[in-house]
Amino acid sequence: FAGTNEQPQTVFFSQSGDFENFKSGTNATDALIFTIGASDVNVTRYLSSGRNLIVGTSGGEFRITGGNESAITPTNVDVRRQTSYGSKIGHPAYVGSDVFFIQRSGTQVRNVAYKWESDSFQSDDMTFLAEHITTGGLTTLSYSHVPDSLLLGLRADGALLMLTYEPTQEV
Repeated sequence: FAGTNEQPQTVFFSQSGDFENFKSGTNATDALIFTIGASDVNVTRYLSSGRNLIVGTSGGEFRITGGNESAITPTNVDVRRQTSYGSKIGHPAYVGSDVFFIQRSGTQVRNVAYKWESDSFQSDDMTFLAEHITTGGLTTLSYSHVPDSLLLGLRADGALLMLTYEPTQEV
């Protein structure tokens, strides 16, 4: 877990196989507790697990790995800022390997996806063609893959917004 009131940009990993034990040490199976180094205090908004751990904060999106395709351990952790857009409080939505989140402004939906061309994660504004539709702000996101690939957003006034997302068809 991450982002307590006292330690807003600290990430806490439990011991391997003992999910309630946070006693840290230097063995590979020990718990790991570390604070993301950034120029500003960035409150953690979400954690997204996949091939890499993505940490969404109020000031940016960070990738956490063990470095060189290794496991994350107390002596092997690599934290890198991927983007600087920042997230609003709320759970992300997952579409395939992409992570969608509400940008800290509350009016833009962005995705975090790995781009092999730059060997990094990048974030695209998914609302740029219809920025007016999110006026008033979004409160939550969800994804439905049946019967169509739809990203759903709940606007602050209760309106439900839908975005068709089918990257294999470039839609």
